[in-house]
Amino acid sequence: MMVRYLLLILLLFSKLHLSAQIFDFEQSKPTIRWHQLQTPHIKLIFPASFDNLAPQLLQQLDRARLYSSVDLHRQVRRYPIVIQNMSVEANGFVQLAPRKSELFSTPSGTPDNQAWLSNLAIHEWRHIAQMQQLTKGLSKPFFEQLALAWWGISLPAWYFEGDAVYQETIFSQGGRGRLPSWEMPIRANELSRKNYSYDQYILGSYKHNIPSYYSIGYLMNASLHADFGSLVSQELLDNMRANPLRPYNFRYAFKKITRKTPKNYFQQIITDLNSQWTQQEAKQNHTNYQPISEQKQTFPTNYLLPKQLDATHTVVLKQGHQFLPQLVALSANKEQNLVYTGTQIHPHYDLKDSLLTWDEYRVDKRYRKNSYSLINTYNMKTGKVKQLTKNSRYYSPVFHPWKMEIAVVKVSLNNQASLVILDQHTGAELQEVAMPMGLHIQHPQFHPSGKKLVAIGITEAGTQLLEISLTDSLLSPLGEISNQQYERPSYFKEDIIFKAHFNGRDNIYRWQQDDKRIVQLTEARFGAFNPSIDSLSKRLLFNDYQASGHLAASVSLDSVGNTPIEELQDLFTHYYRAGLAASTPAAHILKIQTEDSLEIPEITAYKGLGRTFNFHSLTISSNQFDNFDNYKPGLFWLSNNVLNTTQAILGVEHDTDLNKTTYSAELAYQKYFPKITLRYENRGQQSAARLQSNRDSLVQFDWREHLATAQVSLPLNFYKQRYSYSTGLNIASSYLKRYDISRRLSNFTTEIAFPLTYQFYFNRLSRLAHLDLAPNWGQQLSVTYRHLPFSERLKGAIFSVRTNLYFPGIVKQHSFQLRVSYQKGSDTYQYTQDIPMVSAYGFFTSGKIRNTILLNYRFPLLYPDLAIGGLAFVKRIKAGIFADYQNIEQEKQLAPKTFGLSISADLNMLRYTLPDVDLSYKFTYINDASATQRVVPSFSISYTY
Repeated sequence: MMVRYLLLILLLFSKLHLSAQIFDFEQSKPTIRWHQLQTPHIKLIFPASFDNLAPQLLQQLDRARLYSSVDLHRQVRRYPIVIQNMSVEANGFVQLAPRKSELFSTPSGTPDNQAWLSNLAIHEWRHIAQMQQLTKGLSKPFFEQLALAWWGISLPAWYFEGDAVYQETIFSQGGRGRLPSWEMPIRANELSRKNYSYDQYILGSYKHNIPSYYSIGYLMNASLHADFGSLVSQELLDNMRANPLRPYNFRYAFKKITRKTPKNYFQQIITDLNSQWTQQEAKQNHTNYQPISEQKQTFPTNYLLPKQLDATHTVVLKQGHQFLPQLVALSANKEQNLVYTGTQIHPHYDLKDSLLTWDEYRVDKRYRKNSYSLINTYNMKTGKVKQLTKNSRYYSPVFHPWKMEIAVVKVSLNNQASLVILDQHTGAELQEVAMPMGLHIQHPQFHPSGKKLVAIGITEAGTQLLEISLTDSLLSPLGEISNQQYERPSYFKEDIIFKAHFNGRDNIYRWQQDDKRIVQLTEARFGAFNPSIDSLSKRLLFNDYQASGHLAASVSLDSVGNTPIEELQDLFTHYYRAGLAASTPAAHILKIQTEDSLEIPEITAYKGLGRTFNFHSLTISSNQFDNFDNYKPGLFWLSNNVLNTTQAILGVEHDTDLNKTTYSAELAYQKYFPKITLRYENRGQQSAARLQSNRDSLVQFDWREHLATAQVSLPLNFYKQRYSYSTGLNIASSYLKRYDISRRLSNFTTEIAFPLTYQFYFNRLSRLAHLDLAPNWGQQLSVTYRHLPFSERLKGAIFSVRTNLYFPGIVKQHSFQLRVSYQKGSDTYQYTQDIPMVSAYGFFTSGKIRNTILLNYRFPLLYPDLAIGGLAFVKRIKAGIFADYQNIEQEKQLAPKTFGLSISADLNMLRYTLPDVDLSYKFTYINDASATQRVVPSFSISYTY
């Protein structure tokens, strides 16, 4: 119970940086002009460049609003929805405190079976409906954080994300629930006898190949609707809302409806699915394909997109838990690393002779709502990487078969897709073929003649293969529009090889130009993807999915299948269908919405005081419960605007030790390049002074003071291939004025005017693989200077330098850290500690600290995936050894001042996906004669999102 309510407090009051559906603090560029459309239920906020699409999207959002809440019998109240079209990442989220949703409108190269925005609208509106159903009555201007805490502590992530996937599937002709690739990882695990537990599926694993909780969440939600009817979500959320203080609220509500705990229900579903999948497999043929490489991998590894380089080498994009994505040449079970690709939205590269090209995701250095997709090339002969474009919106580059040109997909700010031809040397646009509005294209590939390309076309109606002529810009559809998830079409002579799922599993198919028929080539057990043709050896290269990941496989084109799709039996189970019937509200709303239309209001500018200030929540802690050692009760009113440019806090708190009250106001403004923070406090203080007449006597005195502070930050963050960079400058000052002093004192400073602090920092760190504890390589530098240039009575300054260096350890995932820090202070600052202290420094006597050094070696011990009942799930156990030095110029022997070891565990508590908790126990030995105790044990708990 205590642990559960501790987590409630953390969720309620902590300043947390989250991904997915919780928090977002980044800004868009200040040059964007924001417009809005308002209806009784939706406030749509969007850039002016999105004006032509906003009315259509408003129609889709209004329909999605009705879909999302029909089974909950509750009208969703008006919700702010912000469209971000300056980002190339297809994404979306809903959050509370402040209440808003953001939709990233630009479709990407990630394969889908329907247009991006329509599915996204349904998914995110379902989250809005879930939140409002559970947290009814808890809204701004005072209770949004409370609503967030209740939401976070009540609903497991597998439930609310699985429910949203279920809704996007039943209310569209697409949706992830209709895709065999969605169930494939769980299906492969179960049929391969990888019987992972409930905790592993909902919380993940460092060691095993387990899909996100979205997948198992969808299967469990589909089963819930099939077993208990279309109103099961309403019953569950209403039961929870009626019992807000009940421990294990979701578990009890779930059990009341199903007569089973979520864990037992999961076990029942997995048993049923195993039986069903085993029967399906008995009805379908499958072939065991020989992998190109037989290398053993301890952790899940994907060898994606195999392409033949020469007679003995195959290039693949290697991804895995242990390392960063990299292009690798496979040969005779050996691997040769070619180049790191950097972050990609969707795995992709192309190969021609000794050249490689790929797209790479980049974020603006300051305004991280703006992102780009750049094109890089790599010359295998020279070993040089060239960034071909800058600040571009290009995807899926492919080489022209014989010209020095590259074709890419380009998406404009108003979502118009184009096929663009780039100069291979300069990146200049040579030709652009604009697609009709509403048609997005993916995965283009040249015909051997270089005069046309094949690509995937996606519209609201579905998907199909298209040929695009470069000579006359004409589009030629191949086959009918469907909801197939097509991937990677490419030419083989005049035919087209591609991935689809006509038989209920993802496999490789062939469009035969002569008779306009499609035949199935592969019979992969779980799924085949990413086909390419080695024309010289007439072999088909592809990815054969297994429980361990995507293997690179090949097969002779003379030995593949040739079954027309008309003769295939589609055995894929549409799990959502069992929960749908003609009498359900879902079916009813689908019928009536075909006749409804929304009256579109006039587009207006989004401006005014309401855009700047948005007071939404009360909280009771000034330090946001960063620690509980010195809690001061108070009340603070929070404002965050929906564009993340202005944050305000008004507060009052009482210091029970001093019996004094503090009043405060803070404003952070982040619209422009510098981030500006202003803060004012009026507070009571207390101290003691010695009497001049009796130096052995101390007298208490108190006073009040005004303290005004200001800070300007100029941050820059960016990354390139395997490294991330951050640099910036912070400047801060303050003004302190003391008054109402209870005693007349001499030499008591009543004013400290504008001390200045300057900080410069620079970090260059290698990006972390999933299993890394720290960067393999990294350099961090921070320089700080503080002084009092405007004070007549107070003098002094302090200069400090902090550095961190990271190096690879003995084996993978081991890390060595060297931290060296130096400071020099004078007068007022002579005892200020501006650098990290050695471990357990409070247990021995030290003089002035001039420098400290830390040597730290960290390494993983075990990946146990150990469930301790429902209390904790331990994913990883780590250890470390360290040694601390201080004032090394004064030491006669180069011996550490303190040293010791630590052991820690990465875990999730109470089956919550977030936060990720780190429990650490540290033993420090003090090598100093003044130590009050030689061995100092310490325990710490930290958490990340």
